[in-house]
Amino acid sequence: MKIEVYVQNYSEKVDVDDLVNEGYLYRIHGKGTYVKGNDVQQNIVSLNSITTDILAMGKVPSRKVLKFKVDKTFLKRAEELEIDNDDEVVILDRIYYADKEPINRTTDYLPAKYFPNINNYDFSKNSLFQVIEEEYKIKITRAVRTIEAVLADEEIAGMLELKKGFPVLLFRGVTYGLVNGKEVPIESFKSYYRSDNRKFSITQIKMS
Repeated sequence: MKIEVYVQNYSEKVDVDDLVNEGYLYRIHGKGTYVKGNDVQQNIVSLNSITTDILAMGKVPSRKVLKFKVDKTFLKRAEELEIDNDDEVVILDRIYYADKEPINRTTDYLPAKYFPNINNYDFSKNSLFQVIEEEYKIKITRAVRTIEAVLADEEIAGMLELKKGFPVLLFRGVTYGLVNGKEVPIESFKSYYRSDNRKFSITQIKMS
């Protein structure tokens, strides 16, 4: 099952009935929607970096870089990023830790043409969003995400220190930013979140 989230300005409409009915989420009237059985609350419609979210939890963030390279893209990724099939992309694959506990494995794909010399940055220490906005002067505007409940395979389970088959939340999406005054896709990403110690809140807006 999957929910789609359009992220901009911190308040959006999200259809989560299926996940509520299946028991993955629960609602508290007047407060929001949460993932069951978790301890740390995180707002999934706020457009923040993962580092910022970890700091907001009152925890110390750290990162481990698994892969960082420039490579050719493929058709699906090119379509998501609105680039040519033979354009290069920056691939950044990391594990995020909160107080040294792995909570997230994220793979980012960035159009290389917007980020010259990005290999000069150490992303075990630097926030990607911070580098994008402060160093490349690209204002991040919005993101479109899907969220899916999946079972961790052997690779993901090992990285997040879980048992194989343990439920995790898979986020996929595209982030947009202003490049020379035009809004374009600047990032395609895939993130696996542990589900055993956090809850995600959603603000829903009633549409007339």
